[in-house]
Amino acid sequence: MRVFADGIYDLFHFGHGRSLCQAKQLFANVTLVVAVSSDEDTAKVKGSTVETLEERVETLSHCRWVDEIIPKSPWVLTPEFVKEHRIDYVVHGEDISLDANGNDVYAWLKKEGKFITIRRTSGISTSDIVARLIRDREKYIYRNLGRKYTRQQLNISYPYFAYLKLKEQIWRMFK
Repeated sequence: MRVFADGIYDLFHFGHGRSLCQAKQLFANVTLVVAVSSDEDTAKVKGSTVETLEERVETLSHCRWVDEIIPKSPWVLTPEFVKEHRIDYVVHGEDISLDANGNDVYAWLKKEGKFITIRRTSGISTSDIVARLIRDREKYIYRNLGRKYTRQQLNISYPYFAYLKLKEQIWRMFK
C-alpha cells in the first residue's frame, strides 16, 4: 500500500514525527511517500519558511517512517500526479487545506475514498515554535552572543546591541 503524506515540515518536530508514524502504521505493509511543499508555494499560501526546501528534505530523509520523498510537491494534487506516483491513499491532519480560491485541496480524493484523516498532535506546531522564539528573542540573542555570533550575524542594530549590553551589566550588578 502506498500512502502519501504532504506537508511543509518546517522546523521538524515531534508532531510531524507522530503524524508520519500514524501514516506508516495505517496498513500492514505501507510504503510512506512524503512530499514537501516548495518554498514558493508555501510562501504564497502560508508565509515564508524558516528552513529551505533542501534543509526540510534532508531532515525528512533521517525519519525512520519515511520511505520516499518528493521535493517540491504541488500544493493541489491532481489525478495525474496521484497516478504517476502510484498513490493508494493520501493522509493529512484534521486541519483543512485550502487552495488560493478557498477550496478544499483534498475534496476530490475524499469523494473517491482515497483520503484518510490522521490525528494532529496538540500543543506543538511550527507556528508555536516560531512564536516561542519571537517571545523569548532576547534570551536567544544572549545565547548566541555567548556563542560568539556577532551582532551583524544576528542582524541587531548597534543601538539595540548597546541596550542589551547595558541591560546585561545592570542585571549582573544586582545579581
